[in-house]
Amino acid sequence: MGVLIPVLAACGRINFDARSDGGGGGGDSGDDGGITVDARSQVTPPLPVSDTQSVASCPAIAWSGVRWGVAWVDRRDSTAGEIYFAALDANGTKIGVDVRVTNDVAATLCPAITWNGTRFLVVFPDERVGNFEIFGALISDLGVVEAGTPPRLTSDNGDSTQPTLGWNGTTFDLAWRDVRGVNSEVHYVRASGAGVVLPPEVTVSQTGVFVNVAALAETPWGAAVAWYDDSNGTLLRLSLLSNSIEQYDVSLGPATTGTGFTGPPAIAWTGSQLAVAWIEEPVSQSRDLVFANVDAASGVASSPVPLGVSGPTKPVAAVAGGLLGLVQQPGPRFVLRSTNGQPVDAPITLTQAAETSISSDDTRFAIAATRASQVQLYLITP
Repeated sequence: MGVLIPVLAACGRINFDARSDGGGGGGDSGDDGGITVDARSQVTPPLPVSDTQSVASCPAIAWSGVRWGVAWVDRRDSTAGEIYFAALDANGTKIGVDVRVTNDVAATLCPAITWNGTRFLVVFPDERVGNFEIFGALISDLGVVEAGTPPRLTSDNGDSTQPTLGWNGTTFDLAWRDVRGVNSEVHYVRASGAGVVLPPEVTVSQTGVFVNVAALAETPWGAAVAWYDDSNGTLLRLSLLSNSIEQYDVSLGPATTGTGFTGPPAIAWTGSQLAVAWIEEPVSQSRDLVFANVDAASGVASSPVPLGVSGPTKPVAAVAGGLLGLVQQPGPRFVLRSTNGQPVDAPITLTQAAETSISSDDTRFAIAATRASQVQLYLITP
């Protein structure tokens, strides 16, 4: 377990020492009170996003090119939850107040968010029609919600939840977990810049067994969607879709023979290949985070390797400065890796934070997390 020592750096950010309990390396940094800073990355103290009266959970964050947009579920109004949104400047300073996006008595679940060049699209499962369907709201980067009923993006007789979202330069790419029959499957559809669904809808997994927790990343060849799947045991699968046509479907892992559980993935485009991380739990062993690169054009993957991250749950990933940032529970911990999975820096623990989401402005990572029922932001410069 790392010992975390905050040190105010000259740039006004906080560096965290992630030494082992036995001391750990690093040279004398000068007249610093005897504190040795091992981590090269710089992380701000947690910056407030939601108002003090918030009862927030599961934030999602995206970068507009100028500002950050953060959406989350908030139960300040009712236990059913509503979607709220806040805009932040490039340095994490909040612009205006919390914006309430939804207003109905039905339950609302965790959102996803992306930027399309002119506005954010926030999507979320909502039970207003009797079962959970995916709805959306278009919001400016100053937090102005576009007038009119939020577009409905799914329509079926089963629950549609766990949305993941991207923008390919022309259309939105949306994937989600859908339960229409006996089992859940991963579904996919495109939508216009105005949030209008562009058929056909594609059932990506098509295995007839339990699937869960999709993650999506945009590539020059299409939208890459990863999920974990109980077909042929438990494994991680990845599909590439271009113009709603599935180009390939590949299985990744397991990294360890006898893996009894494969868990949620994180996926990011590095500029040359896909970086994919997911959870594996070999029988009678502890969970570990596993990593592989995938050539997006062909689907050819590197051999998966364990990262030695003990006991992770759901990871999230982004790329900044040519490096891969992974956030995983417990902790949560931020882990900086090269885009082929090699360690670059000591882990950073975000004390008392939970339910993280990650984005980047190409040079810094931005992590939105809940902490004491509020949404807070960490900016990390690698």
